[in-house]
Amino acid sequence: MTIFSDIGVLITIPGRMLINSEKKNILVEILERAIMVYGLPWDAPVQVHIADSTSIGRYRKRCKRMIRVSEKGIGD
Repeated sequence: MTIFSDIGVLITIPGRMLINSEKKNILVEILERAIMVYGLPWDAPVQVHIADSTSIGRYRKRCKRMIRVSEKGIGD
């Protein structure tokens, strides 16, 4: 990663459609937790995308690599 690279994160919420305000709330919760609990710098170049059941297919076509992370851990 270079200083010009960003960290891309895709959060998927399968099985339901989300309205924009729900996506925004999820985004805020994730970034606040990453900053407050895990020490992510507030100015880190992070792009968070939230996909629901209607948009996940679009991301699957474009992603070069996906790593599944769940509450149990990576790859679960």
